[in-house]
Amino acid sequence: MKVGLWLHYVNTPADIEQELTKLKSALITCYEKACPAHKCCGRKNVPWWNHELTQLHKEANKAFHKAFELCQDAEWDKNHAVRRAFKKALRCSKRQEWINFCSRTEGIHESTRLYKILGSSPVERLGMLQLPDGTWTSTLEEVYAHLLEVHFPGRQQVDINQSVRHEWASNSTFHSVMH
Repeated sequence: MKVGLWLHYVNTPADIEQELTKLKSALITCYEKACPAHKCCGRKNVPWWNHELTQLHKEANKAFHKAFELCQDAEWDKNHAVRRAFKKALRCSKRQEWINFCSRTEGIHESTRLYKILGSSPVERLGMLQLPDGTWTSTLEEVYAHLLEVHFPGRQQVDINQSVRHEWASNSTFHSVMH
């Protein structure tokens, strides 16, 4: 039996193995060219982390390991004190960075402010919003509708499912406005 596609003719099981090896090699080459390997970036730096927190974190870990190893009440007390100092510094650092972020954000235009607050998070990550009647939105479309109603209260409601659509209310325009 001869099989002749874009592969060479196959007469024996050895020919099948040879052609499969060539096919496998071609697929791997294509994959490596289309999806080049790269190093993972690791964790992103957070703006509130600083050198002081790094030092306190190391001290807290050392105190914990020492207390765990020695199993003495005095060492556990030192561990709790160092851990408490680390947590306090962490909260202060986060609070200060939030204050700095808000003060930097308050002086800019509203649309820029909204973009900066949402930042790199895509729209799909928007959470549920509480509606005026006390219920919560459950879909992204409800979120969009509520945001449009709150920020553009006098807008004319358009039914997208109408058989005759206006040019400005086409589905593609609706999606480009919503996304």
